[in-house]
Amino acid sequence: MTSRLVDAGVVQGFLEAVSPESVPVAMRVLDQIEYDLAGQRRQRELNWSKRGMKHALHNASMNASIQTIVGSERTRTPLE
Repeated sequence: MTSRLVDAGVVQGFLEAVSPESVPVAMRVLDQIEYDLAGQRRQRELNWSKRGMKHALHNASMNASIQTIVGSERTRTPLE
């Protein structure tokens, strides 16, 4: 296959892709892709938010446990 045939095929494909009939279809496809990506982005942000909340709750629980241990150590007398 010569480069002229390839070039002609590329030109033909491009012209078909940007023909007035195919532009609305392409725009709908792009709109759907953008919609899907926005949904994925929202889901990713929600997952990060959930992870952050779990992390914060875990840290709060650990801090409360440490405070309980430290508090009980402070209330002991040296003979215990």
